[in-house]
Amino acid sequence: MIETRHETALLLRTIDKAAIGLSALAFLVFSLIAWLVLGPVMVVGSLTIMLALLLAAQAEAYRRLHQGYEQIESLFSLFSVLKIRRPLPKMGDWAISADFANLLVESIQEHRPRHILELGSGVSTLIMGYCIQSLGVGTVTSLEHDEKWAAATSELVRAHGLDSVAKIQHAPLVPVTLEGRRWRWYDTTTLPPGAAYDMLVVDGPPAVIGPLARYPALPLVITKLTDAAVVLVDDASRPDERETVRRWLVGFKEFTSTNVPTKKGAVVLRRGRQNSGNLPSQ
Repeated sequence: MIETRHETALLLRTIDKAAIGLSALAFLVFSLIAWLVLGPVMVVGSLTIMLALLLAAQAEAYRRLHQGYEQIESLFSLFSVLKIRRPLPKMGDWAISADFANLLVESIQEHRPRHILELGSGVSTLIMGYCIQSLGVGTVTSLEHDEKWAAATSELVRAHGLDSVAKIQHAPLVPVTLEGRRWRWYDTTTLPPGAAYDMLVVDGPPAVIGPLARYPALPLVITKLTDAAVVLVDDASRPDERETVRRWLVGFKEFTSTNVPTKKGAVVLRRGRQNSGNLPSQ
């Protein structure tokens, strides 16, 4: 692990040096062009603008490198806690980030839920399955609207030896009416009538289906959550997710929320305490 961290640090330093060298070269070329085309009077202003742009680009590069290093650290933490038997699918992009995976593990270890309901399957299903398996009690049910992806994730669950604790349930998106508006949301008739969940993980449906695509989650599942249920929301940095959580806290006073600074933003809602008014900012 130490060796890998050292190699990562060397790589980051090499990238930094290359970026600085390219910035210096671009600065020199721009200076010559400004001198020839604009004359000496305009050079100072032009170079000031160019320098500001280069510094902004460099700052953004540092931010991304730092963020990438944080995800590497999260992966180290994840693999130190869970005994993962096979390679995991790629994290990030559409999938959860490594720091959100750590949040899942921390939340499961803290609350020890007997039954978890997940909206949107993937690498998160595997992470939770491994965590539940290590605790020796509990199940994960993941609703997935895409039938092909549900089959692919089910195969991954079996390959990782987690089919005894994790199940992918194909639940197509169906029209529902909520608060006088039509939505497309998972077919909840696929869930057992008497099911009760201690944890809800909201990572679907995809935002492309429409505005506030994930808002129906709490209103439609609230009757299936236990009195001390915990709700975890991924992608909470996006405006739609922030507005979704704000509406939930207004409509369901028994929940309080905590913002968690992950790569994509996360919110943890806990049921059973007086709401302290800590609404996420819009």
